[in-house]
Amino acid sequence: MSAEETWHAQMEAGQRGDWDAVLGYFAPECTWTLMPPGTTFRGPAEIAAFMRSGFDAAAERQEADVRNEFATSEWGVFEYTSRGVIDAQRAAHFAEKIKAAGPAAGQLAGQSLEGRTFEIPVCFVYHVNPSGQIDKVNEYAATPVFTGSQ
Repeated sequence: MSAEETWHAQMEAGQRGDWDAVLGYFAPECTWTLMPPGTTFRGPAEIAAFMRSGFDAAAERQEADVRNEFATSEWGVFEYTSRGVIDAQRAAHFAEKIKAAGPAAGQLAGQSLEGRTFEIPVCFVYHVNPSGQIDKVNEYAATPVFTGSQ
């Protein structure tokens, strides 16, 4: 598989909720770093748990709005906008995930996210090793935009 095919295969497995399959797309020494704040997840299990928390954060998630995509045999860039709606059950979890991602933390203090729609521009830069597994991901996310009632 090409780097792009590997990236898409792990995304599709995550969207299906097949977390066992997701684990197989990441090399044992893989790192996934959030830029900012520099938080790094290490190894397939930790990365899959982080990814799952993102999928679980929104009650309703729209299909990704892909902005740009480019890949060579080893490196790839995937840029998209994530959109969805936050329900009461997931509001606190979503706020914690966003806070972990960096500067949005100050914005979220005291805000209720329940029922609000969100939009987050995200860009991944990833590397696939010679074995065809993802061994490095840097994730760049902009400050989320929330609409709807507070």
